[in-house]
Amino acid sequence: MLVDLLARAGHLDEAVKLINEMKLEPDVVVWKTLLYVCKTQGNIDLTQKSVHIILKINPFNATIHVLLCSLHTSSGNCEDIIMLRS
Repeated sequence: MLVDLLARAGHLDEAVKLINEMKLEPDVVVWKTLLYVCKTQGNIDLTQKSVHIILKINPFNATIHVLLCSLHTSSGNCEDIIMLRS
């Protein structure tokens, strides 16, 4: 997948541009691909954006909820963790 190749090569902006220019609506797989690369590269802003888009597409995605809790825990956002767990 081209999004994965661009993101892993460090071209996150180009990967996001490609996603935004897709003729079909990007699905959860496309956003998860970007999400995991962003997480490993430490791009918190784009990681959070990807998580929120995935949750809009599939609000019952348990894996993403766990990842979101982990992100908030590592950044010290205790209020957000309590809200997510309720």
